[in-house]
Amino acid sequence: MKKFDVAIAGGGIIGAAIALELARAGLRVAVFDRQQPGQEASWASAGIISPAPENPAMVVTVPLSKASVSLYPQFVAQVEEISGMGVGFRSKGTLEALFSRDTKAELSTIIALHHGLGLKAEPLRAEDARELEPALSEEVEAAVLRPQECSVDNRALTGAVLEAAKRSGAEIFPANAAKAIWRDGKRCAGLVFQNEKIEARWTIVAAGSFSAAIEGVTAYAPVCPAKG
Repeated sequence: MKKFDVAIAGGGIIGAAIALELARAGLRVAVFDRQQPGQEASWASAGIISPAPENPAMVVTVPLSKASVSLYPQFVAQVEEISGMGVGFRSKGTLEALFSRDTKAELSTIIALHHGLGLKAEPLRAEDARELEPALSEEVEAAVLRPQECSVDNRALTGAVLEAAKRSGAEIFPANAAKAIWRDGKRCAGLVFQNEKIEARWTIVAAGSFSAAIEGVTAYAPVCPAKG
């Protein structure tokens, strides 16, 4: 039976980043993914690094998001140095294009919300927005410039983090879907696979929307895949 300090179910950007940090801390880490690591949500992501909330329920996460954005340049530099791969990091801000008929009210609401949360946001006329981004539709009515936001090539970043994790000592196991959490009494002792068990002192589930498919996880993460 294979034994690790840490077994991680899920090889997307989150599982890979956790593996990298723990491997660099000297732990023996294994990452298991249901297919080729990084080919699910991490592959389809837009790569936007933004502290802005997407809905009212996310307002409470803004302080954490702002702290995360401030750490991203350091994280990217570390990943690129260890992996020897570029991740397409860009820190030139983002544009939010507005198309509604009531653009003035929408623009005012967005600016007020951002400023109230301590986030930078600047209103732009349609012509100024198109000057910054010529590919914008002629139908755009106005835009919001969010200068603190960044972006990455999400596919390149995930690949680089996985490579950095491997170079730091983590072991990656593609096409190895965890079937269940292995319980030893009240303790989680590792992961159960099709034909074997993996023993681990710590078990991490980072399988995103597929987490609930792992027996024993549904109660903690009752999620399911949804396109978009």
